[in-house]
Amino acid sequence: MTPSGVPVRDSIAVDAVLRLLLGLVEPGAAWVAGLPYEYLPECASTNAALKEMADCSRAGAVLVTDDQTSGRGRLGRNWLSEPGLDLTFSVLLRPRLAPAQGHLLSLAAGVAVAQVLEEAFELEGQVSLKWPNDVLLGGKKVCGILLEGSVQAERLAWTVAGIGLNVNGEPAKMVADLPADRAAEWCGRPEPISLREHLGTTVPRAPLLAALLARLTFWWTGLEWLSTVGSLLGEWRRRDALAGRPVEVFAGADRSERVAAGEAAGVGEEGQLLVRDAAGRLTEVFAGDASVVAPQSGPGVAGT
Repeated sequence: MTPSGVPVRDSIAVDAVLRLLLGLVEPGAAWVAGLPYEYLPECASTNAALKEMADCSRAGAVLVTDDQTSGRGRLGRNWLSEPGLDLTFSVLLRPRLAPAQGHLLSLAAGVAVAQVLEEAFELEGQVSLKWPNDVLLGGKKVCGILLEGSVQAERLAWTVAGIGLNVNGEPAKMVADLPADRAAEWCGRPEPISLREHLGTTVPRAPLLAALLARLTFWWTGLEWLSTVGSLLGEWRRRDALAGRPVEVFAGADRSERVAAGEAAGVGEEGQLLVRDAAGRLTEVFAGDASVVAPQSGPGVAGT
């Protein structure tokens, strides 16, 4: 890391990242997240662009951009990133998983990001995971993950995993500067934060991206083994930001349909969110938007 101050727009082009990546991955891997590596100075959406190339690209292909102009998150939401300061990239996967197991890919990505941040910046105990796709740092959102895919003959033909990581920008300021109609989308969502804001120092992006791609390779390539799935679920549960907390889960971009409410009881074997209601019934949620329910204030009761 470099001293704090004005962030430097460091290179994440192919030459800056691949040498580092090749030194981190295990020799003989069936495929590597990041190979082949394509860099675009500007791109509307890395997920959209990689999906167009999915039929003719091999597993592991990555598309990286310095300036994502129309980034997307889950449920049609926008994803903001600062040109030359953050990391926005997508990886093509060809998993041997049933569609119901697709959530494991998202959980694996979250665990990979969390582990890299903890190890690279000594953040053990400060990184948590919010189902299904948020990585939190000190309770604030530092990373989002978006998976999109194609199903053929009841299997996942391919999946594109998009990852946006706030590295050196000022995401909260970007949200505050939005017009009122666009800023409203962030109401009720975790406050964003960047690594630089949390650490107080500028973070070089190339070694961070290489480390992320190597760790993503480790988890994604291992998902065909039950032992790896068990390890993955254990790593996720250790960082679960919702477990034991009162939650509501809604479907749809407008959160118009409540699909579950109660106490979050962790994640199931296929990556689904488990919610236990007041009667003790357990609901398995495979898709939705979960949020923590704040206790209601009343006489003699302090709200949080």
